Amino acid sequence: MLQQYTIVPETKEILIQSQTPYNLNRFIYSARVPRVMTKATLPLTIITLVLIAAVVLLALGPQRAPTSTDGISVSGEGEIEVMPDLARVYFEAISEHDDAAEAQAANAETIAAARDALEDLGIDRDKVTTERFNVYPLYDYDENYDREPGIDRYEVVHSLKVEVEDISLIGEVLDAAVNAGIDRVNRITFDLTDEREEQLRSDALAQAAEKAREKGESIAKGLGLKLGKVRSVSESNINYYPYERYLGEDVAMAAGTEIVPDELTVSAHLTVVYSVN
Repeated sequence: MLQQYTIVPETKEILIQSQTPYNLNRFIYSARVPRVMTKATLPLTIITLVLIAAVVLLALGPQRAPTSTDGISVSGEGEIEVMPDLARVYFEAISEHDDAAEAQAANAETIAAARDALEDLGIDRDKVTTERFNVYPLYDYDENYDREPGIDRYEVVHSLKVEVEDISLIGEVLDAAVNAGIDRVNRITFDLTDEREEQLRSDALAQAAEKAREKGESIAKGLGLKLGKVRSVSESNINYYPYERYLGEDVAMAAGTEIVPDELTVSAHLTVVYSVN
């Protein structure tokens, strides 16, 4: 810091001018000096000058080049569309009889035949599971819609879930169900196997991270800065939803129908904060 002291004869004032290499603004302070400086007033004058100099130094403070402590926050999205590699088909075998045991026996025969037919297609038996099993009493009603006394017959409904990892077999699965005596297909769910889903989630995250970096580099370049290290990363969400095709019709009508699934979408979203230089 440069300082210059000047005594103004007319006013008997001492002017102190301060200037730093970093700041061109000048700070001017003045202190009136007694017309007659005696031994008693000299110490007071010196103290006054010292205090003024201290105020100047405090006002100026240490000067340093500016540094960036803030970062750039950007978001990145990754989205991958793929064909499903897993289907779940939901069947129903429906049997009616005036005797509950007979209805259950007939239903069991149909389910056993369906399991055998699906196994012949190469579908493991552990991929064919029971979703629900119900026995319903059925009643007759007169012309006034009043229920007749007693149970007229019984209905047995056995629902199967069949996992098919070869999508091209869907049509054959429906045909096999028809031939085995299955009565109804409710829906088909198209999905991804666990291994493929995990891989696609990782790919979507990597894509989101790359897009976030590209966006950060573009912003930094536009501001005349350089992108630095990653300061923080937050994962907002990873979205993936199987989709279902509801049929709700007799298998005999569904059989022979070409089943063409749509693509599934796996998406990821990241927020990344970069330092800048």
